[in-house]
Amino acid sequence: MTRLWIKKKNRYPYSNLPMTSHHVKKNKLVRVTTVFLALSVISLTGLILAMLGRYFKDSVTFEVNSNAICEQVDPLNPSDVNSGLTPLMNSILETTTKSSYLAEIGERLSGAIRIPTISYDDLRNLPSDDPSGEKKREPLLTFHTYLKQKYPKIHEAFERKVINKYSLLYEWKGKNEALKPIVFFAHLDVVPVASEKDWKYPPFSGTIANGTVWGRGAADMKGHLISLFDTFELLLTLNYQTDRTIYIVNGHDEELSGFQGARKVAEYLLNEKSLKDRVLFIADEGSSLSFQTDRNGQEMIFASVAVAEKGIFILKSYSISFFFSLFPLSTSC
Repeated sequence: MTRLWIKKKNRYPYSNLPMTSHHVKKNKLVRVTTVFLALSVISLTGLILAMLGRYFKDSVTFEVNSNAICEQVDPLNPSDVNSGLTPLMNSILETTTKSSYLAEIGERLSGAIRIPTISYDDLRNLPSDDPSGEKKREPLLTFHTYLKQKYPKIHEAFERKVINKYSLLYEWKGKNEALKPIVFFAHLDVVPVASEKDWKYPPFSGTIANGTVWGRGAADMKGHLISLFDTFELLLTLNYQTDRTIYIVNGHDEELSGFQGARKVAEYLLNEKSLKDRVLFIADEGSSLSFQTDRNGQEMIFASVAVAEKGIFILKSYSISFFFSLFPLSTSC
């Protein structure tokens, strides 16, 4: 019979004794069986506790900050008879359906895209008055001048204020100060371009092709901004006067979370204009346009309208984790 000698020091208490091949196989079988049984017990225990966890009253806790919930306002249904909107709407439709007017809007958007108001990552925590960021932020000042040139009536009728050097706040005072104001948002900045080779047209060319304006910011969100300014410029051209005060907020670092821009404007509106709980509603970026097909197979453009700002919802999840099929406790949320 062949004898096998274990010369190396190992974890078996009788490693200095000779072992036959039969004993080696038997020990291996015992070890495999023991490990399998141990893993089975652990898995079964984990499964049982996980099932029992469903009945723990505090296994999942939801915490909602009720103070952060935005209250909804009653829908507004303006009446043509009472407000006299019919003549105004007819004039607006007559103007905006002209191909020449649409071409002018396209040119203004194209010009806006050609100003590279890029929010670079290294500007995120850099104060607006830091001289080291002036070169990269210079296009924002160029954009300020561009708005002045393209929308003279707005800059005559609206009160304009520069916040934190680069953000803009416009105020169109209404006839009835008792009415709550409306706030429109449209940020000035765009995200950087990773690679120009991925673009059909150069990202800052503002190319107009086949009725479409191409470029960085066309959708996010200079298209929105130009539409907003064109709307108010047209209303002023038609001698419209708003009943309630309207604000336009143009933050300069929305793509960097807006700490230097929109936050500073909000602080100004709260502290200097006393607008806490006094705003009727806020209209911000919202969703983009999408192409859909109606029941007749006709392709149409749909605009998703956001009717409410998001509040804050805090969710805390607690779980018991066992074995490898469940996440460890440190990563269970």
